[in-house]
Amino acid sequence: MRARYGVPVGDRPAGWWLLTGSLFAIGIGTAMPASWAATSAPDAFGYTWRDGADGPTYNYEFSTSPVLFGFGDDEARAVDLPFPFEFYGQTYNAIQIQSNGGVTFGGSNVLEANHSCPVDSQPDRSLLAFWMDLDPSAAAGFEGIYFDTKGSAPTRIALIEWFQVERYQSTGNDTNSAVFEIKLFEADNHIEVHYNDVDFSGSDFDDGAAAVIGLARPEGALIYSCNTGSVTGNTALGFYPPACVDDDGDGFCASQDCDDDDNSAYPGAAEICDGVDNDCSGAAGAGEVDQDNDGWMLCENDCDDTDPDRYPADLDGDGWSPCLGDCDDTDPDINDVDNDGDGLSGCAGDCDDTDASLNQHDEDGDGRTPCEQDCNDLDDSIYFGAPEICDGLDNNCNGDVDENPNCDDDDDDDATVDDLIAYGCFLQCDQQGARPTSPAFGWLAFLGLGVLCWSRRGRGEPAA
Repeated sequence: MRARYGVPVGDRPAGWWLLTGSLFAIGIGTAMPASWAATSAPDAFGYTWRDGADGPTYNYEFSTSPVLFGFGDDEARAVDLPFPFEFYGQTYNAIQIQSNGGVTFGGSNVLEANHSCPVDSQPDRSLLAFWMDLDPSAAAGFEGIYFDTKGSAPTRIALIEWFQVERYQSTGNDTNSAVFEIKLFEADNHIEVHYNDVDFSGSDFDDGAAAVIGLARPEGALIYSCNTGSVTGNTALGFYPPACVDDDGDGFCASQDCDDDDNSAYPGAAEICDGVDNDCSGAAGAGEVDQDNDGWMLCENDCDDTDPDRYPADLDGDGWSPCLGDCDDTDPDINDVDNDGDGLSGCAGDCDDTDASLNQHDEDGDGRTPCEQDCNDLDDSIYFGAPEICDGLDNNCNGDVDENPNCDDDDDDDATVDDLIAYGCFLQCDQQGARPTSPAFGWLAFLGLGVLCWSRRGRGEPAA
């Protein structure tokens, strides 16, 4: 028994047959017995390899119209694929065919002739079908590396074939060459490697004894064998991506979907204004930020993403948002509209935008506005807190008229209503409550006082 890092791999049958006589012959083998089968545990991404009865049936084949490439020693050649192929969660439309027995995806590095064991990673994502020091430049005639496509969409197969490619510094005859091919399957993105002849005349290079077989990438490797005689002619090996789990039903497997719980997020999706990395690029789209944490992003028309008090919503339903000038979005009566037509809006300081007489204008120039309890903005002697004078008006806006304490009709100091005298008696006092000295005013005051006293006697009241 042979082992791949401690995993038994079973001996392979040594017999094989190939229809020869033409480059376009087809070699057909039979399935290996189940006792020769082995399957790997999944790698970190979920890929596995299978051989024997658990893997692909050996079916080495030529196509009717392959392309023969001229390769030099230790060379890579870019080739367009006939269909998009997914490898480790990324989709590729081209590959790099490597002269040294493999292909790489998405890179330009050359697969070097030398390698070491174990293989932990590779700079490019690599399929290592039979990585060893091969030399396609020594090919002659039909020998070399071929590429072709079989079948029709959506079940096409891309073939990359090393046909009688000699190992470096071999004797140059066919017994020192290898024949194997890679198949890339469009339908499910699995890979097969079919080995037709990997026997170098009983040397130390036979059956992969000097080769690496497996998958590798910068994040790690899934190696079937490394410098171990693990394959023979008429055998096949398959590499399989993880089963597709698509929990959100967006058509992308969890292995390649950046969020398999959100069907708006998948590779290539259109970015929408939701704060989510919809296209799986690694970041949400432009403007999908809410720096001031007010619940509105720039792409949602937040007019100032540095001020949480400015946003495009109209929370109080007055038709104005803070972005449109609403200075208080909790009160529908305060906004940037002048509803009562007094020239001021609620945001401009109108204390009652439903009453044109209440505003911040000071029409009489007394230093007070109607919003500051000026109950008559057309008279500068009337405002809240003004001194009461003998003029028959409510000067201090408290609801009472001429309650000057200097003009009451008794000597006590309380402020009861009984202390207030009728308007006629006010003619005795000036604005400060002093009696006027003018004779004319005195006679008028006397007459007024007489009327008041007569009226009080008529009611049984004492004279003033």
